[in-house]
Amino acid sequence: MIPVRPLGPPAGFATRVVKPAKRWADKNKLVWSAPPPAGWSGRLKDYWRNCLDDLHDGYGATCAYLAVYTHRSLQDTSVDHFEPKSKAPLCKSYDWSNFRLACRPMNTNKDEFQDVLDPFLLPPELFILNLLSGRVQINHRVAPVGTPLHKQAQHTIGRDRLKLNAGPFRDLRLRFIDEYFANRQRPGPRALQEARDLLRLQSPFIWHEVTRQGL
Repeated sequence: MIPVRPLGPPAGFATRVVKPAKRWADKNKLVWSAPPPAGWSGRLKDYWRNCLDDLHDGYGATCAYLAVYTHRSLQDTSVDHFEPKSKAPLCKSYDWSNFRLACRPMNTNKDEFQDVLDPFLLPPELFILNLLSGRVQINHRVAPVGTPLHKQAQHTIGRDRLKLNAGPFRDLRLRFIDEYFANRQRPGPRALQEARDLLRLQSPFIWHEVTRQGL
């Protein structure tokens, strides 16, 4: 998990997402500025999907939470509502600034929790990576033990929230790391640069950590 620079809404966003959503809300007598009634969050029209390609392309196809490439063609890409649809005003469900590009496992883990750190507001190098184990760790220089930020960071990556250190995610990181070190050993003057370029596409987080650690 690394900081993500927010982008402005794409051209035509209001026409494709906001306006039809507002018409649908009016038709169903839902208050645009209030959270949906109980039981309605799962029934909201998914007009946010009309901008999924823009979200995918704009954020470099990178999951905001796992920081790995998401495959649009494999339907691995989804829109996470950082402020949950069930708890935020209805208008936030169709607000570009509330969207985070997320792979489906991360969207599922994020669920409706409101205490997960926002990738848009993440301090630089809050999370670092153990390249031998593939585990995400907290940088104590950025978030000293016992501080509120450290507690929230610990909570964010933990087993009851994003589960960033679960086996499948660690295995994925280790595969990328192993591929990187194998690729950089290939013959040719551009082997190292090509290995770095591929790693940056696969996982900007790992690329950043390899660079930070001088590897």
